[in-house]
Amino acid sequence: MIAFLAGPDASYVTGASWSVDGGMLRMGAQAGSHLGSDDWRRP
Repeated sequence: MIAFLAGPDASYVTGASWSVDGGMLRMGAQAGSHLGSDDWRRP
């Protein structure tokens, strides 16, 4: 997202909000209920 916004293709983007969460938002509210810890966040 940073590379896109820093490049020329983003010159027409104004007033936009983007969620950069690795796809968790698309999975829905219950998608992470089986995760016992936040280890998946660590590289």
